[in-house]
Amino acid sequence: MKKQMIVLYASIIGSLLLSPPISEATAKETANQKASPSFHTYSWLNHKEIRIGGKTYTLPKRDQQFLLQNKQALQRAKLAVVESKSGKTMEIIGLELNMSGKSSTRTVKLDGMGRTFKGEIRINAKNIKLEDIEQVNRVILTKQATATTQLMDVNATTLIQQTTKHDVTQPVASSTNIVLNESSVQYLDILQPQTRLYVRDESRASHVRLFADAEIRSSANAGMMTTLLTGHKVNTLKVYATVNRFANLSHELELAGKSTIRKIEMTSDRGRLTSTMTGTIDELITHGATTSLTFKGPLDVKQLTVFGNATLSSEQLIQRMTSHHGGATLILNAPIGTFQLKNQAAVTLGNEANIDRFRTEADLILNGSGSIRQLEATALAGSLKLNAPITELIVRHNEKQAMTISGTSSISSVLLDGSSPVTIDITAIGSIEGSSTNTSTVDLGQTEVDVITLPGDQVITKRPETEPTPPLVVPSPATPPKTTREQLIWILQHSTGDYTIMDDVSIGGFETKRDTYIEIAEGVTLTIDDIISGSHRIQFFGNGTLRLEDPSYLSSPIVSYSNTIKFDGFAPEGVFGIDAESSIFKEIDHLQSALANPYLTHIYFDGQQELNEPLAINRPVHVTGRQGASLHSKDNSLHHLIEVENVDGHVTLEQFDMENRTGGGLSIRRVDSATVQQIRSQNNLKEAFFFENVGVTAQGISSSGNGSGSIRLETSHDEHARPTSLALHDSALLDEKVIFSTTPNDVTVQTPDWLERKEGATDTYWTYKPGIYSIGRQTTEPMTSLQAAVDQVEIIGRILISGGQTLDATVNILHADPQYPQSYTLIGMNGGTLEAGPNFQGDELLNISANMISLKNLVVQGAPGHGLVYDGVFDGTLNNVTVRNNGVGGIFLRSGQLSAYGLNTSGNGTYGVRVDRNDTTKRRAYFIFNNGHITENVAVISEQSVAAGHDFVDVQSHDPALIRQENGTIITWVQPNQ
Repeated sequence: MKKQMIVLYASIIGSLLLSPPISEATAKETANQKASPSFHTYSWLNHKEIRIGGKTYTLPKRDQQFLLQNKQALQRAKLAVVESKSGKTMEIIGLELNMSGKSSTRTVKLDGMGRTFKGEIRINAKNIKLEDIEQVNRVILTKQATATTQLMDVNATTLIQQTTKHDVTQPVASSTNIVLNESSVQYLDILQPQTRLYVRDESRASHVRLFADAEIRSSANAGMMTTLLTGHKVNTLKVYATVNRFANLSHELELAGKSTIRKIEMTSDRGRLTSTMTGTIDELITHGATTSLTFKGPLDVKQLTVFGNATLSSEQLIQRMTSHHGGATLILNAPIGTFQLKNQAAVTLGNEANIDRFRTEADLILNGSGSIRQLEATALAGSLKLNAPITELIVRHNEKQAMTISGTSSISSVLLDGSSPVTIDITAIGSIEGSSTNTSTVDLGQTEVDVITLPGDQVITKRPETEPTPPLVVPSPATPPKTTREQLIWILQHSTGDYTIMDDVSIGGFETKRDTYIEIAEGVTLTIDDIISGSHRIQFFGNGTLRLEDPSYLSSPIVSYSNTIKFDGFAPEGVFGIDAESSIFKEIDHLQSALANPYLTHIYFDGQQELNEPLAINRPVHVTGRQGASLHSKDNSLHHLIEVENVDGHVTLEQFDMENRTGGGLSIRRVDSATVQQIRSQNNLKEAFFFENVGVTAQGISSSGNGSGSIRLETSHDEHARPTSLALHDSALLDEKVIFSTTPNDVTVQTPDWLERKEGATDTYWTYKPGIYSIGRQTTEPMTSLQAAVDQVEIIGRILISGGQTLDATVNILHADPQYPQSYTLIGMNGGTLEAGPNFQGDELLNISANMISLKNLVVQGAPGHGLVYDGVFDGTLNNVTVRNNGVGGIFLRSGQLSAYGLNTSGNGTYGVRVDRNDTTKRRAYFIFNNGHITENVAVISEQSVAAGHDFVDVQSHDPALIRQENGTIITWVQPNQ
């Protein structure tokens, strides 16, 4: 029988359930919300009937048995019920328990008898035990649920502990215990200080969020905790558990206990972690600008990764540490097995710092009294300033420019293993020698060296020569069984994780089926003997060797490799070229020099190339960028970054970025034919691409933020020049004028179906048809709806709204996977507007609970409630967004952080913006109004600013005209005339 909900407000609890509306807008919201069941007192009439709110109901047999079985536990209890369509029977969907037990061993027990509660169980008493509940949607522990609450054989979606005060760090008189026995809770929130969570006997608490100091103890047979989150005000935490992912948002946390944690991520901008915990941390990652880490106990940290400044102190060995941030300051006072520096940094070693292997891939300043056994400088490290003791220094430098090594270090031995000049100005060195392949020359200056075993022509400052030590011959070990080609290809197509190659083997001629990371072990050679195709990427890393039977395989857009990989026969770094016979030319100092060499048919370059003058191409050639290759104008005013002109033949350009803030990107004029693919040209002062008197095929190109548009086409009337034609295939072009021309009748254009031609005042242009599009790195996909677009957007992607779009229902923007949050932008173009349709279902147009979502150049209008609702988001941004003519208000920020850089609101029912915290999560609400116009009489309103304190709600307005007013717990920012 179809059921409908009844809402009966008993007078005894009405004051607890209802609060006065903050404004007319709140009343409108309440009217738009669906009715939810409330708790009501009841009385028995007989064993089959009960009375609720003056109405009599006949109980189903199962409910009769349940109420009789739990007669003691249900004294003074309240029920939440769903009434049948006839109004004569009902179903119990929730409970409020108000009867306390005397102690943790003399509890009040509720026997669920294996039933399911579709609503919630509210525990408003202490020493309560819930038992044998198949499923309950939510368990609420009120401020009265102190002492011990036990769940025995209970499956709950959510368990929420309410707080007694707005400030969750306020001390309480005694601790509270939550005990799970053979139970499962998917989401568990702790808000009261001194709470202990016990997870016992095959129980599991999957996602635990802490907003107050707490202790967690899991038994050995309990399930792994999937995520553990600590809020910014948690100061102390004891953990005895196995945790998959620990997100620490606390500014200052003392961590104790004994645990195995697979990953810890620290996100606070200036976080401090002090640990006396024992156990294991597989990986610790810090994202803040400055982080302080202190490990006092016998804790095994396997990998520490820092993305900012860091101070580290540890009594135990840190197995591996990696630093990524450019210009970082690192203070290390700990023993470290392997340290890897990915970007330039200043490192200070304390007395307890003892690093076994230090590998730097960037410039390094090293100071302190600690020591390094082996320091390896790779080709990317150009300058080393060393002022700390080093036992062995290995220099592997193959760049054209010299490496400089200076400082006051005492170095026992230096091994040169490169080809570029090295200048050393160090106080003292025990010995210098070269590897069998070394061709570097060394200028020792005034450095005192005891023993030099280098050929005389490699030493600029001569030293007394000594007899070289004969090389030590080590017999080769027995060769283990090898992985076959077929086995390896199958693994690469089906494996879900990284794979390490331990044997020499060849691969190629297959299509990738998933993104794959392949480690080539040191001493192992992997040969690629055929093209690897597909849309998924393969990245090679490790210290082994990669051999390419054809150097052109480097141009594959899906294949990349780390700087540690060695290449058989040549080092593919910087600029190099290949001639018609596949001979490789390495010693090329500049990209323009390679282009001027008529024998080079294929040219490769990597890294950032800063140009003082345009790159000139006047012959057939194939140019490929690799490893993040990019071209930028330095200081001069360049008309275009690349100028391809007067070529009889074909030119191919691919796989690099361009940015020219003083002119245009790529210009191709008077050329027989050209292919342009996988090039990103953005933020140019003029157009991204200019094609004149050339036939161009473009595939996978992308552009945005260009002054004139993406692609300009022209045909000049030269009797020797061919007319201009463009075949544009799938690409990602985000300028409003995708293609434009002042000579449209003299150009031939082949475009994807999503473009349409329009006539402008001074030109003809092609732009996006009205619709919704998912924009990838190099692709555009028309979508059937906005909800479909946000459901399948890439982790970092863009959604384009072209023209006016009518929505039939609220669009929910959620994180598909909390561990891998999206970061994408909704962009309006051609008057991009989202508007509620005549039969719109829902209250708001967009409901956003995902982090790092940006809205740009967009109009949002016509919702019954709010145009935009943000719930618990981090780093939401609005850029040139208009929110207007919505029934209640423009924007409702319910916890989280929202920054408006150009927000305009008008015609909204009662206010422009509402800012409040979420009562459940207690997360801070923080609204920054940086620029724009909020025209409603009540510009911004917040009910909880005073009551909750500014730790939870904060509004920063950069509009000096708005006047702040307080009325009890309500704060408003109003226009001057109000």
